[in-house]
Amino acid sequence: MNWFKKAQHNEPPEWNYPGAEHDYNPSWDYEIDTSPDQNIVNFVNNYIEKIKKDILPETGFIQDIKPAFIKGDNNYLAKYINGTYSHTIIVVNIEAIKEASKKYKVNIEDTVETTILHELAHAIQDGTGLEFNEEQAEDFAYNYHVLGYIDKFWEDNNDNIKPFPRSLPY
Repeated sequence: MNWFKKAQHNEPPEWNYPGAEHDYNPSWDYEIDTSPDQNIVNFVNNYIEKIKKDILPETGFIQDIKPAFIKGDNNYLAKYINGTYSHTIIVVNIEAIKEASKKYKVNIEDTVETTILHELAHAIQDGTGLEFNEEQAEDFAYNYHVLGYIDKFWEDNNDNIKPFPRSLPY
């Protein structure tokens, strides 16, 4: 191996999101966790499949959700990537989720579910032109997770659903 190849940094894992109307790659902004806890990854993916069946059809404009598992900054458990609402990307920090579960004495499944729902609410807010509202996102997560119903807070704003831009503003 020549010196040039040795000097190059490791490439981020390949990211594909078939059908997405954007080309966002989480490795542009986050350190990707290349060996996340597979039990939690499986739980996240299974829960997202449930959301795809139960909630996405109710929105009428979110076509898919895909998680990316990151490491590093533990200031947040997960984050919706602004501008990706039609094919939503949520970055998930498994280590932060584990810490929050332990700190607040909440089982990890509940932490994962409410976190994903909260971030989905931000995608809905983005797609309908609503301001990001943490209280509204928390209410959405609580109403679905605890009470079992979909709070369609966006319906009053359905006339404002934004057409998806062909490129993201960065």
